[in-house]
Amino acid sequence: MSRGTALSSSGPESISNTRGMTDDAVPNSKAENKPKSEPAPRIRWIRTAAVDEETGLSYHTDHYGGVAVDRFPDNLMDASSCIDALSKLCSRCKREGVLTGAFWVRIEEERYHLLPLLLKEQPPSNGLPHFRFHHADPTYAEIVGWTNPNREDRVPHQASHTVGVGAIVLDQTNRVLLVQEATGPAASIKLWKLVTGLVEAGEEIEDAAVREVHEETGITATFERVLAVRHSHKGTAELGNRSDLFWVCILRVDEDNDANKAVLNLPDGELPRSYLQASEIKEARFVPYKQLHEITDVPKGGTMWCVYEHIQRYIDRKEGGIDSMSLAGQASDNQRLYFSIK
Repeated sequence: MSRGTALSSSGPESISNTRGMTDDAVPNSKAENKPKSEPAPRIRWIRTAAVDEETGLSYHTDHYGGVAVDRFPDNLMDASSCIDALSKLCSRCKREGVLTGAFWVRIEEERYHLLPLLLKEQPPSNGLPHFRFHHADPTYAEIVGWTNPNREDRVPHQASHTVGVGAIVLDQTNRVLLVQEATGPAASIKLWKLVTGLVEAGEEIEDAAVREVHEETGITATFERVLAVRHSHKGTAELGNRSDLFWVCILRVDEDNDANKAVLNLPDGELPRSYLQASEIKEARFVPYKQLHEITDVPKGGTMWCVYEHIQRYIDRKEGGIDSMSLAGQASDNQRLYFSIK
């Protein structure tokens, strides 16, 4: 594949007529005569970044024969000049054997006027492939074209999943925090439910759960472990109907937090309105964990019914859950490994 699943990829260490070198160095994996006690060198996934001297385009190459234009020079704005620069870079990289797969172009919002022109069938004379949309963010659109007629187009699709969290917040007596939402489908039927939300880009699963709880209810909690993960292929239309990974996390209320102390001993467990994010949450309260099925009234056998069953098993028998650990010395930073525990 060309980029996508391998965004942090590498290519040749240098390209003629370019400035810039690799982001990092690759260790010699064939080092000879090393004592057996020494660890084997690790693969380090890198990419080669450069600025083309002729066109001023910033780009990088990857492990899969791809070339990706990351940025246009500031003084290059008109359509004909931009397309001409892309054509020159694409043609040269193909000629030198650097580009044998996908040609990626990131179009920043100030150059969106290029999109209708680049997404049309390109004339053979300009050396550019036929482009298509791949993905977009608020400030750019990424397009891609396959350049090799002798190889199957293996460009990966855009992100296939959204990632969400549900927070099981337990107080000192193992009551569970439930909320009623102010808007949305759950609000229309006054459903009592867990705090839920989406994981932000670059955010850890556990951090997302802690953040959502604090944002919506004002409660400060600490992560204990993941209880379960649900995989669903019924995503929402607003998020592109992508499949969904829903991580159910167990959190414990921070009993030393002053704001928490003010509400933990309320007899009815109801949180003051001043604690709640009014745009999201209508009511919130701690309820006995053995009453979850009765209070929530969710369909038997569904996701949340099963989650509530596992909550009771976890509290009563101290069974279940998924633990995690940070990984060091891996191909990329900030990796975590999740594994089942007894």
